[in-house]
Amino acid sequence: MATFLTLQQELGAQCGMDVAISSEATLLKRWLNNSQQAILRSFEWPFLRSPTPLVIQTVPDITSGTVATTAGSTSITFSTTPVDSNGANVSVSGRFIQTSSSNDFYKITAHTSGTTAATLEIAAIYTDSAATYTVRKQYYSTSSNVDRIIQVFQDILPYQLIETTPEYFQSFNPGFLSSGTPRLYCMAGVDSSGYPQFRLWPNPDAVINLRIDYLTVATDMSADADVSVIPAKWHTTVLIEGAKTQAFSFLDDTRVVESRKAFADGIDEMKTEYENSLHRHRVMTSADNQPVGGNLGYMPLPFNYPRNS
Repeated sequence: MATFLTLQQELGAQCGMDVAISSEATLLKRWLNNSQQAILRSFEWPFLRSPTPLVIQTVPDITSGTVATTAGSTSITFSTTPVDSNGANVSVSGRFIQTSSSNDFYKITAHTSGTTAATLEIAAIYTDSAATYTVRKQYYSTSSNVDRIIQVFQDILPYQLIETTPEYFQSFNPGFLSSGTPRLYCMAGVDSSGYPQFRLWPNPDAVINLRIDYLTVATDMSADADVSVIPAKWHTTVLIEGAKTQAFSFLDDTRVVESRKAFADGIDEMKTEYENSLHRHRVMTSADNQPVGGNLGYMPLPFNYPRNS
């Protein structure tokens, strides 16, 4: 297992640079980290998969009481303080509200737990002194360790949620249909902290635990003792080769062509080793589900197993 310092020394030896010279050491470090990122972007590497799922609890709608709105104003007032499913006071800042006087959802940008006053992102269209309402959590954030979600599932039925595009997700009219147990999710950019976030359909009508498999964020190496997240057997081969490609290009060295090919071949070799355990789920075809009287008959399938149309 090569440390960051060892990799710098090896790279320097192979491309004629000295890690003891500060300006050259800076380049060696940058090239090694660039090589690491290039490798990590090229495939869904199993060594980046988190060993334990992230668990996120869903949040049911809040509908108790009424709310007063004024046309042209961003201020609203609840008749009672909003509470969660356990009856505890909760801040609804960042959630969305829909009232009986308007089908639109408004984002609540400010609210303090235990109080009745709140602020909307944009002014209300209608005035209503006692409108019924729905306060909904539309976006669920992950964490700083999440780079990309692989799957979302839960153990009540159990079943895996299906990921859709935002456009297909919107075709289900998520803001207006009734709540239930989530079946679909779509990615929805990042939150204010830069963490990936997603939406659910239908909107949860109960608190359930969603388990999320994900690829972890890989940070650059910085300290001399740091070790690349890439398995050790690829450190002095593929990782170094990717850095050499950049070094030879910088130095205008003709060996860059050979190095670039060796780097690409090394990544392909890594993929060949790791892809055997990935994406090998058999897709059921029409031949697997023949009508009664067919040669094969019906093949029993697991609950919610995806089939080709």
